[in-house]
Amino acid sequence: MRADYALYKAKYAGQWHWRARFLWDEQTGSYKTSRNLGVVAEGKRERRRDAEDAAERILKELQNYPSSTFFILYLESFWGDGSKYIEEQEYVNKTPLSKTYIENNRRNIRLHISPCPQFNGLFLSDLSRKVIREYKLWAAKRGMSGRLINQCLQTMRVAVKYAVTNEEIPADPFSGIGKAYHKEKDKGILTVSESGLLITSEITDYYARLTVLLGLMCGMRRGEIRGLRWGDIGDGIITVRHNYVDGDGDKNPKRKGGLIQENTRIVPLPRVIAEILNTVVKIASFTNGDDYIIQSLRRKGVPVSAKYFDHAIKRELSDIGIPIGEQKRRNITLHSLRHSFVTLSRLSGISDMEIQALAGHSARMMERYSHAGQVIDMIATKEKIENSFFSIHPLDKTEKK
Repeated sequence: MRADYALYKAKYAGQWHWRARFLWDEQTGSYKTSRNLGVVAEGKRERRRDAEDAAERILKELQNYPSSTFFILYLESFWGDGSKYIEEQEYVNKTPLSKTYIENNRRNIRLHISPCPQFNGLFLSDLSRKVIREYKLWAAKRGMSGRLINQCLQTMRVAVKYAVTNEEIPADPFSGIGKAYHKEKDKGILTVSESGLLITSEITDYYARLTVLLGLMCGMRRGEIRGLRWGDIGDGIITVRHNYVDGDGDKNPKRKGGLIQENTRIVPLPRVIAEILNTVVKIASFTNGDDYIIQSLRRKGVPVSAKYFDHAIKRELSDIGIPIGEQKRRNITLHSLRHSFVTLSRLSGISDMEIQALAGHSARMMERYSHAGQVIDMIATKEKIENSFFSIHPLDKTEKK
């Protein structure tokens, strides 16, 4: 028969700490939860007796109260197998969560939330703004980045909001809780001249060029390019209806507000991309309507790996005179092409309403994806500003100089 708990050690911030697994489940063949015991494993006996005493206290609490009332157990259940929330997203809302997203939340709980001493023995109903702020401080002192802290807050926030809507707790303690400081590095984009070079330069790899131009000229995401099939193209139109995700396969593309909907979107097929496709269709091994256009050379019926896209953009940009070091310094990635699409489209005079439809963006995301400061031609703009002022208040040639 399994013991009521199992001690083990884990390393945090350079020190070994005692933890314990509790509540053996015969059906799953595993313990239901694990807890940080708040005991550093140090000294001759590594304070094992102290760890056992702490484990006994926590075990008593767990046995005396329903497991769902403990905050950590609630989080583990919320993001675990058989979660009502996950099932609702898939079957009711038709917005299934990706396996990667679910696993990331589980990892956050296991590595970055459960070890926090403020959550030991804490009931869901006792979660407060004070406790959450204490968690943020604990996480920051532990060396967690602002980005990771915010991800963990979101892991908890979604679960707690669900408990509020189910009337399990009366109010949302996350209300009024701000994010941890995190300086987001501005996404680099291509200038007008660099985009022109990318479009007109000699092609050495048709698949790589096709990849980057679908992002630059059509605003497509990585998963949408991976999921693109021959049957999605016709009559000068690309229908974006697939979003290929590792572990999940084909999903529906993201739409406004990040929602995944049944609706698809369409984008014009630029002439330069059509010409590349005319070459690709001649060299491709499989060109039926359901075949992926950029297909893996090793596995039939599977698109190229996600890593291929990093290789493609690095090669294409290096060929037009943007070395890898500069790409890194400017933070230019494949997703930068989508940012470039939005920015250059707005600069060219296409209306925001049209761009939102083409990119599948909300109005809020339009601003986030626009980087006019990176593509302004300062000399030409200087002339425009001067000319506009001269038309209002003419100056003689001496003054203008």
